[in-house]
Formats: sequence, structure tokens, C-alpha cells
Amino acid sequence: MFLPLCAAFAQSPDDNRSLGDIAREAREQKLLHASDVTPHSDRIRELIADIGVNDADEYRGQMLELLNREDFAGLEHAAEKASSGKGRFPGGVWKLYSFYDAVSQPAGGRQDRDASWNVHIAILNRWISLLPQSSTARIALAQAYLSHGSKARGSGYADTVTDEGWQKYGERADLALSILQEVPNRDPYWYFAMMVVALEQGWPKSRTKALLDESISFEAGFYHVYREYANYLQPKWYGAPGDLEAFANAISQRIGGEEGEFVYFEIASLFYCGACGNWSNPADMQWRKIKDGYAALEHLYGTSPLKMNRFALLAAKFGDKAAAREIFAQIADHWDPGIWGDRQAFEKAKLWAEN
Repeated sequence: MFLPLCAAFAQSPDDNRSLGDIAREAREQKLLHASDVTPHSDRIRELIADIGVNDADEYRGQMLELLNREDFAGLEHAAEKASSGKGRFPGGVWKLYSFYDAVSQPAGGRQDRDASWNVHIAILNRWISLLPQSSTARIALAQAYLSHGSKARGSGYADTVTDEGWQKYGERADLALSILQEVPNRDPYWYFAMMVVALEQGWPKSRTKALLDESISFEAGFYHVYREYANYLQPKWYGAPGDLEAFANAISQRIGGEEGEFVYFEIASLFYCGACGNWSNPADMQWRKIKDGYAALEHLYGTSPLKMNRFALLAAKFGDKAAAREIFAQIADHWDPGIWGDRQAFEKAKLWAEN
């Protein structure tokens, strides 16, 4: 129960505190009880604590509900558990990545209305104001500014971006960097967000490579940073032809074993995507290593519809009918528009594999 306003400010005759002191203590009492939640939120927290909750979409929904209820204590608990436990969903995605992906954008996603973005960012700022030492809240806010900046820029080529789009893109990247630099305690996602800043601000290769090396030292298993660094190395951004492929080989060897093979697949799958217009030359990446990487994924973490669709597209792109036929049979009708772009592309590849 929160303290009644009159009780919070009532002074006894021997109370020498100022009204400012009493007000501050009242705020501290309010924060102390901020973790008091409704029975419904208690149920959500129980689900979060249950390691059997292993569906990424369900987990994201839980995080969004906690955020919308402004249950910041619950969010802090979930983030700490995801980070310290290094939990993953089927397909290898880190729960920590899914956590920030959920809380750093409105329910409608990156393309949601600016009005929804404004409400969302206001909630994140309230999180910081109530828990000023929270690193999690700051990282979420920084990623929100980066995602909102990407929305303003749009997904087209540079010559299609408006002056206003470039301005907002740059301003929000600057805001994100200033917030990230103030984070008292880093987690693996901090490096991912900083890698996005490196891309959006056009950092030189030496500075971005230093960030990568620091990330590896901090948590080598957080492969999401490697995917973002590989994105930075695309020739359309700041890399030269061959940089991306050299990095995929180097990082998979550096990590070694099945985990290294898995990372190779993850990097390759980022750049063969019908929906996002990435169609590299098949000779750029080695199909045998991609297949080994997907096999490692299945063995280490199990697979998911997202990863199956990615592998199916890669199998079709590299012309491996046997592999494509097998994976399309597993996918059945669960095609992913984020991978294929449209159903026609999916059906065309599936028909090719079956015939």
C-alpha cells in the first residue's frame, strides 16, 4: 500500500525535517512498494521464473505486458534472469535479446505510429526515473531511440531518404550513444546496441573492431553482436568485398566446435533474405559450412520455424534439392513472410524442391 498523501507530509511537533526531506522519503516509500503487483502480474512473473516457458513469442508478450503495467521491478527481475542464466529459445536466440527486442519498441513494432513511439519512450523514461540506477532501463531506452531512428530513415537507399529522415536518424543515434555511455553495469546486449550505433554513426573500422573484441571478451556466446558486426561489414555500408566472408570464417574458427559452426550459419542467414533484398553470390559463403552450422543449431538448441525457413531459403539459393525437400516437409505451411517476402516466392521454391 502506498502511503496516504496526508500521512506522508504530516509533521510531528519534534520533527525537524524539512518538507523537502519528507517528500523525498515519501518517494522512497513509494519506490519501495513499487514491486507490489496485481495477482495477474504475479502470474506473469511465475511464468517468467519457470524455465519451461520456451516460446519466444509468448515471452515477448509477457515482457510487453509487464512494461505496459509499468511493473519495472518485474522487468528488472526478468532481465537479470535472462542475462545471468544465459537462457536461449529453440533456434539459439538468447532470451536477453528477446527481452530487449520486446521492451525497446511499441507493441506494433518499429513501424508503429509516432504517437505510439512517444508513449513507449515516456514509459521507459519513467522506468529510469523510478529506478535511476537501472542499467536495463537505459539500454532499453537507447535501443528504442535507435529503432525509432531507423523508422525515420526508412529502409530505402540513401538517395531516397529525406533531409528530415537523416536528421532524426542522426539525432536519435547520438541520444542512444549518450545513454549507453552512462550505463553503470553492462550486459551482453549493451554491445549489440553499441554495434548498431557504430553502424548508424559510421564509425571507422578500427573503432568498430575494438568494440567487437571487447564484446567477445565480455561474452563470446552472444552471437547477435556478430550478426550486427557482419551487417556493418557489408559493402553497402562500411566493408569491402570479401570482408564479411572473411569475418564469418575467422569468428567461427575462433569460437570453435559446434558453437562456431552455428555462428557461421547465423551470419550466412543474415545475408540471404528475399524479404530484405539481400542476395549475395552463393560463392561468397560455403554451403557445406552453412549445412554444418544448421546441423549444429539443431543439436545444440533445437530449431524453430524462423530458422527452418532461413535454412530452406539457403538450400534453394544454393541449389541443394535434397536438403530443401527435407526442410520444406518440416515447414509444411508455416512459411515466414519476413524471410520470403511473399507467399509466391515460398511456393515457387517449395515446388522446385519437390520436383
